[in-house]
Amino acid sequence: MQKCSRNRAKTGHLCRLPVLALAAGLLVLSTTLYGTALAARLQSSLSAEADPLARSTMGTTERLVINPTTGLALGGNDPVSYFVDPKPRPGSPDLEYGFSGGYWRFANEGNLAAFKADPDAYVPRYGGYGALAIAQGSIAPGNPEIYVVRGKRLYLFYTPTARTIWLMNADTFISQGEEHWPELKGTLAR
Repeated sequence: MQKCSRNRAKTGHLCRLPVLALAAGLLVLSTTLYGTALAARLQSSLSAEADPLARSTMGTTERLVINPTTGLALGGNDPVSYFVDPKPRPGSPDLEYGFSGGYWRFANEGNLAAFKADPDAYVPRYGGYGALAIAQGSIAPGNPEIYVVRGKRLYLFYTPTARTIWLMNADTFISQGEEHWPELKGTLAR
C-alpha cells in the first residue's frame, strides 16, 4: 500500500483505503447472493485494482485524472520530466505539491519550482484524459506511461493503439480535441 507523504499526513488526507479487501469481500458476497455473472464482473474489477497502473488510469468523473486511492496525478510521475528527460521519472513523496485536486510529485527541487511557476505548461492536456477519445467526443482516462509531447503540450492515451492512430493525423485530432474539450469538461465534476 502507498504510504502517506508528510504533506498529506499533516492535512489529514486519507491515503490508505482497504480497496482490495473490500473488493474481495464483495466478490465472495456477490457469488453467494447473485451467482457467478456479477461475481465475474467484480473479479475483473478486482484484477484492475491489483494492478497499480490500471488503478491509476481507471475512469473518473473529475476534471483531472488522478489515482482514486492515493490522489496522485500521473501515477506519481514528475510532470516536468516528460519535457526535460528522455522518459518520465517517478517523483519523490518528499517533493509533493497539491494542485487542481491532485497531488503531483517531482524528481527534484528544480522541477517542482518550474511546475509552481507555470503549472498549466506541465499539466496534461485535457486533464489527463485520452487525447484520441477527446478528439472523438468521448472521455477515457489517459495512461501516464502512454504519451506524446507535441507543441509544448503533454497528451496521454488509453492504449498504444490510440496513440498510434492519433499520431497519424495529430494536427486534425488536436483541432477536434480543442473543439470537443470545453463541452466534455463541462460534464465533469469540478
